[in-house]
Amino acid sequence: MKNLTGRVFGKFTALKRARPALRSGKRKRATWVCLCACGNVRVIRTDQLLSGRRTGCGCGRACLPKFNSGNGWTRELHNTAKEKQKNLCAICKRPERMKGKSLSKDHDHETGKPRELLCFHCNLALGLFEDNAEVLQAAADYIQKHK
Repeated sequence: MKNLTGRVFGKFTALKRARPALRSGKRKRATWVCLCACGNVRVIRTDQLLSGRRTGCGCGRACLPKFNSGNGWTRELHNTAKEKQKNLCAICKRPERMKGKSLSKDHDHETGKPRELLCFHCNLALGLFEDNAEVLQAAADYIQKHK
């Protein structure tokens, strides 16, 4: 089985292999947890990704990039941040590694205030840690402890 993690299929990015596999008739079909460009997460069969039958979640226009979509980012602010950060992630200082993606426009989820541009991985990590600085610090301490 091919590892599709990080590969882009239309508007979907494969995040990880889903378990258990789906049954289709007598066969088990491998599936992947995929993130759509609009933010929706779906579980998609491998064959549908590879054949191009599934390229988005069906959200249509919601997948198109927006600048002033309630998160405080404007085109001017985005261009300024991109230039200031030299098109590098504010956290890891690397360019976007996900093929076909640009840096994410991060914002404070409580105030809606724009922060900085982040790569897919750092933005996803912040989201998984729910922007909790104490938990993030505990994770950093844990990594240091086990070096």
